[in-house]
Amino acid sequence: MQSANSNNLFTNEFRERFDSVIMFTWSNWYTEMRSNRYHFATRFANLVPVFFIQEEENFVGIRIEEAQKNIYIVRTEVGLHLKSPEELIYEIAYFGVKSPLNWVYNIHYRHLITKMKPSTTVYHATEDYFCESFQNTNRTFINNLIEVLNKSDLIIAVSDGVKKSIINTKKVLTPIKVSENGCDKDYWNYENSASKTKDNNLVIYQGGIHKKIDLDLLLHTITTNKEFQFVFCGEAYFPKNSEEEKKWKKIKKLNNVKYVGVLSPDELKKWCHK
Repeated sequence: MQSANSNNLFTNEFRERFDSVIMFTWSNWYTEMRSNRYHFATRFANLVPVFFIQEEENFVGIRIEEAQKNIYIVRTEVGLHLKSPEELIYEIAYFGVKSPLNWVYNIHYRHLITKMKPSTTVYHATEDYFCESFQNTNRTFINNLIEVLNKSDLIIAVSDGVKKSIINTKKVLTPIKVSENGCDKDYWNYENSASKTKDNNLVIYQGGIHKKIDLDLLLHTITTNKEFQFVFCGEAYFPKNSEEEKKWKKIKKLNNVKYVGVLSPDELKKWCHK
């Protein structure tokens, strides 16, 4: 893992160009694990305020609240950026934001991002959306993604593989660099753990449990490795009564599977240290 000081994005010169970072996300700061968003938000917050935009079901209007030092969660109702983009821009500007860095994950904000120019825009590429299976079923998404990539000033990929995938499309002209995740290795360090009990036959998955996972492969892996205990941490969401949901329920019933749901970082760390 990298330290925050090892990447030239995170230098004092950064403050001379930007007074804040606005993150356009798919995520919920309070419920997701130590993610890409977490790693970069905490890095940036050492230098400037970070505004983390998240849409929420059953939420009306807009509210900005400080989640931790220098990280502000911009909670909005679904679709607010489309029906009232000026309101969202005004609320963030109220905090003295004049020259933000737009840090983009959610391409559905592409119209709002355009309105915020001449701010610098970086797309943070955390997924290989250009793999063949995804492209074949999500053409509209891919076209919108290419639009955002080409409107950005820079693309940051989380790995060489993601960078190569974008370059291979030959449709993206924006410069691209690699910056790996990781700024909290001391937090995860086993040597700092209160528990020194390890179980070498424990396999842990942490993350979203949904259509990106090959459930047939997962089922095969678990049933042919019965000497291992498989622990799953994270939110599981499949279309109700779908084949995927039925397969996931079947997997959860296996004797060597334990689903522990959505955990806090501290709870997850305890499982990992086992």
